[in-house]
Amino acid sequence: MKTINEAIDILREREEELKRKYKIKSLKVLDSRTMEFLNYGLEEGEKEEIGIVADFEETPSLLKIVELKLELEEILGIKVGVYTEGGLSSLKIPYNTIEV
Repeated sequence: MKTINEAIDILREREEELKRKYKIKSLKVLDSRTMEFLNYGLEEGEKEEIGIVADFEETPSLLKIVELKLELEEILGIKVGVYTEGGLSSLKIPYNTIEV
């Protein structure tokens, strides 16, 4: 399992490419406490190891979000959850992020 810092380093290396390809304004990584909350009650194989918050330039299709998720999982080599600011806000949970 990669640490959050290792994942951030990898994301920083690929940041411009990902932003251009998926029309993203910013990428952030959810902190471990938020991920514990989002993974609560899930079976071990269902849990996401890292959460990425993507702020898109325009509303993406579900297909684009899934494509981004799969590419991030390939790049990072771990299970990834992709979230939007609006999606997290609608859950009404406090969350902390780390800017990429």
